[in-house]
Amino acid sequence: MIPELYWMLECKGCGRRRVVFDSFQAFIGTNDPDVELEEGEGYGGAFLPDRVTCVNACPQGMRAIGSMNRPEDSVLDLYEPYGVSVELDESQREEWRRLIQEAGLDG
Repeated sequence: MIPELYWMLECKGCGRRRVVFDSFQAFIGTNDPDVELEEGEGYGGAFLPDRVTCVNACPQGMRAIGSMNRPEDSVLDLYEPYGVSVELDESQREEWRRLIQEAGLDG
């Protein structure tokens, strides 16, 4: 199973950021009920940045910045470069908390 994470996305047009709680690819399953899916199978379709729109309705699309396991975390796992994690400073943590609240994901 691909985990659902707290993803920070940024609009390619206006630069506005937002946070969503979702998996990077959507679970689409299988049409065959007799097939048992292996770990990580059954996901496909559009990637998360292509499924989420800018809150300002900009047509340019979104890009993934990074993800966290929990909203109270202070380390962001960057999407690019993959495998790099960064410790957020106080102003970045404040932005993260604000975006979590704006998304209604704060509990």
